Amino acid sequence: MARADPDRFLSAMSAPPGARARLLPLYAALAEIARAPWVSQDPTIGLMRLQFWDDALAGLCAGQPPPPHPVLRALAPVIAGAALPAADFAALIAARRRDRDPEPPADDAALDAYLHGTAVVPMRLAARALGAAADAAAEGLGHAMGAANLMRALPELARRGVLPLPGTAPADRAALAEGRTTPRPVARGRPPGRPRARAPRAGPGRGTPCPRGGPSRPARRLAGGLCAGPRARGGGRAARSGPRKRGAPALGPAVAQPAGPGLSRSGGLWPRRGLRDIWGG
Repeated sequence: MARADPDRFLSAMSAPPGARARLLPLYAALAEIARAPWVSQDPTIGLMRLQFWDDALAGLCAGQPPPPHPVLRALAPVIAGAALPAADFAALIAARRRDRDPEPPADDAALDAYLHGTAVVPMRLAARALGAAADAAAEGLGHAMGAANLMRALPELARRGVLPLPGTAPADRAALAEGRTTPRPVARGRPPGRPRARAPRAGPGRGTPCPRGGPSRPARRLAGGLCAGPRARGGGRAARSGPRKRGAPALGPAVAQPAGPGLSRSGGLWPRRGLRDIWGG
């Protein structure tokens, strides 16, 4: 499990021993299901493996003995003890069947349905395995994690011929595969040639400048580069906390450049460094 999904493994290891014993088999099953569509170059083989997991999990939820598979044997008492519903596993596997679909989602509703199946459902299953109800906050967190993981996976997915975002076309594949984004379309209703209004340069709080020293690097990435932190572009000098002088170079968004993408273990495709979930999990 530590090698298959190091992120979920670490989160499970931070739980008390009793909870850990329930989370690890579930996370191992999620990793196997996420990996199934990509085990072969032939998509049909991946669909066959997903069908195996669908049948096996439906049997476990119905009280049948587990097949001779180490993950299923470890998961059987977790499903029985927490009464995990077969419908959640079925929704997860149904969403995974779209992992290698070369056609982009038809609309935002289709993308939300995919994120629900591959990210919200696993969060709900983990909460139920621990005896807690999956409230709106937990499901919202799962959806946000799934969307973030999908965006990180875009370059690798594009290289594999998958376009997981609505409105993308085959012409976008080369740009996405190189980690670039396509040009932003002109905003509706804005006359041609009129400059786009700039967003205020604010820190973590609305209308407040970045604190001296700036936030941590991950926080700057999440904030879209509004706070430049202790080292701004150009020579590594400390960033000024006040508004920049006229003519000074703007501090654009800090963009994380992955060292090299690879197949995710936690439910999708991730860069090979650090975190690893979604056209997964």
